[in-house]
Amino acid sequence: MKLASFYHGRFALADLTTKAATAVPLPPDILSKGIGGGAFAAALLAYYPDALCLCAGPLTGSYAPASGLATLSFIRRAGAEPVHAVIPLGHGAWLRQSGLEDLLAESK
Repeated sequence: MKLASFYHGRFALADLTTKAATAVPLPPDILSKGIGGGAFAAALLAYYPDALCLCAGPLTGSYAPASGLATLSFIRRAGAEPVHAVIPLGHGAWLRQSGLEDLLAESK
């Protein structure tokens, strides 16, 4: 089974300046970057370095251990590695049930 079959194939991009959100297809190469929420967030932040990223991994919402978690990720300063914080209590599963992998918020 291909890794892509575990993903919905899109994420939400919320522009805090215009107060608009759109569903954006995942970049084609992103599925090869990693499986979990943190690795997935790091790959998306390479495309949107000024965003705040709420990510859920492909097993989120399943019976896998810790599968209800989500990751909140951001880049603290230009050129730095992403910082990740785990958000417990089922938030990741709620995000996946919306039909999206991730929610990115940015302001320009």
